[in-house]
Amino acid sequence: LHPEDRLVCHTTALLAEAGSIAVQGVKVENAIIDTGAQSVLMGRKLAECLQKQGKLETVSKGMLIITAEGGPPKWMPSTKEPVEVVLLPGQKGETRIRVQCGLSESEDYDLLVGMELIYKIGAQIDAWGEKLSFRTEYWREGGEQGELPVRFVKMEPKKALRATESLQKAKEEKMAGGKKAAEKDRMESLRQPKGATLGEKPITIVELFGGIGAGLAAALEAGLVVQKWILVEIDPKARRMAWHHADQLPMRYPGQISKAVIEEAKKEGAWDIRQLNEATVWGWGQVDLVVAGWECQGTSRAGKGRGMGDARTALLDELLQVLKWIQEGGSRCCYVVEHVDMEGDPREPIRATQEKVVAELGAGVSWDAALNNCSATSWASREGPGPP
Repeated sequence: LHPEDRLVCHTTALLAEAGSIAVQGVKVENAIIDTGAQSVLMGRKLAECLQKQGKLETVSKGMLIITAEGGPPKWMPSTKEPVEVVLLPGQKGETRIRVQCGLSESEDYDLLVGMELIYKIGAQIDAWGEKLSFRTEYWREGGEQGELPVRFVKMEPKKALRATESLQKAKEEKMAGGKKAAEKDRMESLRQPKGATLGEKPITIVELFGGIGAGLAAALEAGLVVQKWILVEIDPKARRMAWHHADQLPMRYPGQISKAVIEEAKKEGAWDIRQLNEATVWGWGQVDLVVAGWECQGTSRAGKGRGMGDARTALLDELLQVLKWIQEGGSRCCYVVEHVDMEGDPREPIRATQEKVVAELGAGVSWDAALNNCSATSWASREGPGPP
């Protein structure tokens, strides 16, 4: 492929049929569904139309976004309050959802639908059949599937090329000018003000529901020296990927982790968190850092909302038990626990799960993953071996 053709492949989006989406009662003629975007953006023509009808209030700095041109996040105007977006208005499968929209100056679209809306309605794209299916009653278990006809569109090659070149230039400038400051900030974010402290000596890190071992990579990127790594991950495919990534780490972070640490982790054998017991956990010795993100199928806004009634999400109990065993064994450890953001979900099982987590771990911190990905909540230890 010509270089520009390859760039175009990365800018493919879906265009919904005219009138299949409405905003504040006004049918949208040109709606783009873009899985590469996070926010929902309203084009200039639609915003002006709604303002003339008195259906839209705006604020000048209401949304922080990162654009394809790269560089730091930028403030852009947005709707003052969430607006009503209706899929298939007046048709079978009509679905209403409220979402805050950024206001762009673009005339290429009336509405750009990003993952903030796509994720909530559990949308799935059938590229071959050119349709988007979604849950018409996304807020509760069950419900019917709705279908939104779509077709593929592509960005002009020159626009894609300029965007990619700008992004690469921004990355190079960031690496050259801000690497030392960024590393210092990451290091400070891992250190705890009281009790357990990281960074003063080689550490032992435990990853529960460890996936491909991103917690280890993050600790090394933050400048920590790792003397022992324990990965607890039930999926053999994820473990193989973790081993593949980990094998590269001694070369990327010389002096921070050795090949022997990686090879020892492969022998550990405690892959299923449900098979851990007190003796096994105490056999790990001093644990300095626990990184965990338990299963979210029962609490995701795109899921059925069963909360702890979902056996996968109920593994939270196993996570809490392991943390208690670690602390009862004398380890004054730090921990970072991550989960999908449950705040504000109206479903009772999820509210109950949120209350349980807060009771055990305290109030979490909600954040936007990578500023442009998905909402999540994290809990971090503050004063050592108190209740996890």
